[in-house]
Amino acid sequence: MDSTIGEKLKKTAGEVADMLGEAAHTATERIVEMRETQLLTAQIRSLQREKDRCRQTMADLLVRMFDQNAFVEALLRPEYSRIKAIDAEITRLELERQQVSNMHAEPGPGAEAKNATTPPPRE
Repeated sequence: MDSTIGEKLKKTAGEVADMLGEAAHTATERIVEMRETQLLTAQIRSLQREKDRCRQTMADLLVRMFDQNAFVEALLRPEYSRIKAIDAEITRLELERQQVSNMHAEPGPGAEAKNATTPPPRE
């Protein structure tokens, strides 16, 4: 009888250890996702600040243009081009951030097949 209780205790301890291992693995995955999301969010914020600086520069140049009768296109083209490039990069980063969030979302039925073809997240 003692061996049966001992075996049950060992089995229960093994199950608890397995559950804790799975929880630790899930927590690690979530931390990786959060770090990647934070990095992408920081990059987006940085680009948005740069975009705002470009707009401020454009406004300053526009005021100067009216004061000095300078040629508008030559003054504004570099900042306008940079804003377009920043917008494209922000869009790319937002899509990547969304993919990271979707990749780490709760798996549904058939998620094993999807996850088998999905590359692991970058660190």
